[in-house]
Formats: sequence, structure tokens, C-alpha cells
Amino acid sequence: MFVEKPMLVEEREKSWVTALKYFAHGVILAGLTLAFLVLWAFITAILVIIGFVLGLLLGLALLFVGFGAINTIITNCLWFPAEVEFSTLEDVFRLFLHGLALAVASLIVVGLLVWPPSSLLRAAFPEAKLFISVANFIIASFLNGYIGKAVAKFFIER
Repeated sequence: MFVEKPMLVEEREKSWVTALKYFAHGVILAGLTLAFLVLWAFITAILVIIGFVLGLLLGLALLFVGFGAINTIITNCLWFPAEVEFSTLEDVFRLFLHGLALAVASLIVVGLLVWPPSSLLRAAFPEAKLFISVANFIIASFLNGYIGKAVAKFFIER
């Protein structure tokens, strides 16, 4: 028969701290990404006016580099040492891939685990939209925090 050993108080506290760090990572990532997206929209609009196709491609590249940089900064503050460097083209390309992987992973995970149940609950219980939205934000914050740390760990350890 399997007997689970009791957790020490320090282990329980550590798990709470870790959970709060995941939540904080997700919330900070959402806030900084929103602020960056507003700035990015203006910059991309100017780039598109200058040259449509090239401006759009540069704008998308800037978007993913920004996502990678934001996640690296948050990771450095919460989890482990990580530096944002723009000194070489390789550093910028690594940030681009970091941001692209973060965006794709977040869209897949949150798109599959949060949005469909949330949409069904909103349709079934229209009077509880605020409660569902708050729960949706909390769950998505934990998921995005976990994804942010995992993606950063992959790109920083390489």
C-alpha cells in the first residue's frame, strides 16, 4: 500500500511561494504585454505606412522580440538569472524565437484549456459573466506564468 509522507511546513510554504510566483509571472506578463502592444501598434502603423510588406514583417519581428524580452526580464526578476541582450544578431534572433515560442505556446494552451470552457460557461450562465471572467483571468495567469518560465528556461539554458 502506498503511504504518502507528510510535507514539512517549509515545503508547503515553498509550494505556496512557487504558486504565487507563477501567478505573478502571468499577471505581470499580461500587463507588460498589453502596454507593449499599444506601443507596438503605433510603431507598426508607421512602418506599414513607410513600406507595406517590409513594414509589416519588421513589425511582426518587433512584436516577437518584444515578447521574448519582456518574458526574459520577468524571468530574471522572479526565477533565475537571465539577461536581455541586443549586442549581436544572434541575441536578437534568440529573443525573436523566444517570443514566437511564448506566443504560440500561450495561444495553444490557453486557447484549448481556458477559452472553450469559459465560452460554454458564459453561454450557460450569462448572469455570471463577471465571475467567469475573473476566474478565467486567474486560471490563465497561472498557465501563462508556467508557460513563461518553461519557455524562458528552454531559451536561456541553450
